[in-house]
Amino acid sequence: MANTIRIRRSATSGAVPTTSQLSLGELAINTYDGKLFLKKNDGSASIVEVGNNGSAAVSKIFLYEKGNTGNADSFDGSETRFQLRDENGSVINDITSAYQLLISIDGVVQEAHSSSAGTDGFYITSNTASGTDIVFLDAPSSGAEFFGTAGVIERGGPPAPIDGTFTPFYSSGFDSTVYNGQHGYYYKYGKFVHFSLRINFGSMQAYRSNSDPIKIGGLPFTSNSGSEYMGGCVICKDNYGSFFDNIHVAIEPNTTEIVFYDNFTSLAGDQTSHNFKFIVISGNYMTS
Repeated sequence: MANTIRIRRSATSGAVPTTSQLSLGELAINTYDGKLFLKKNDGSASIVEVGNNGSAAVSKIFLYEKGNTGNADSFDGSETRFQLRDENGSVINDITSAYQLLISIDGVVQEAHSSSAGTDGFYITSNTASGTDIVFLDAPSSGAEFFGTAGVIERGGPPAPIDGTFTPFYSSGFDSTVYNGQHGYYYKYGKFVHFSLRINFGSMQAYRSNSDPIKIGGLPFTSNSGSEYMGGCVICKDNYGSFFDNIHVAIEPNTTEIVFYDNFTSLAGDQTSHNFKFIVISGNYMTS
């Protein structure tokens, strides 16, 4: 088994390394408490517990017999597969990736894999009865010391932005709709969403007898209760390229819909004198 990273460790409850015991960049594990420490120096050296920011979702894990017997297990030099359970002996069902696990054997951190490919390290698979199994690619030595934690350590940094596409559509205000193209793109950072969309029509729309408010649905995330008038601009053109006057849009609260307004009054299909050929909207709103 490859020795990749050697970590200092203690099996004494409450033991915390000192600044003189750790070098910068070195880690230490308390295998009794299930805690991980590092040394920090921002002008003054100190010891920091990794993930201890009030929002960490990290728990210590233990090896049990793979047969779902409920009996704790240990390394015997030949066994490679074990069921994972928490400190109360309960089956763990929320592990979806080996990369959620920090595993060390005799203080050596093991490499996580997404499959059985490789010669050392480990991967996870479903237990035949319940929960999740860990499978080592090389059998650990008999009596070797196991340490493991499961979860995601939240470091308190900014959220990762996400982007994607969605399909906008007319949800109200039209008698009939023939689409020639429906395109939407979004960028989400935390609770803030920026979007842009374009709807092309295969024919002019027969909407002038419809008294319902003109709305577009299909936004990728539900708005919060205060999203109305969060901002947004609209370019609406008829077959001759002329612009609508005094029209703006807003995202309705607690919905995935955009509503059209004329001078801050909801606009119904039978209140406009233009035929829609295509519409382009760009705007921002907040989620819950």
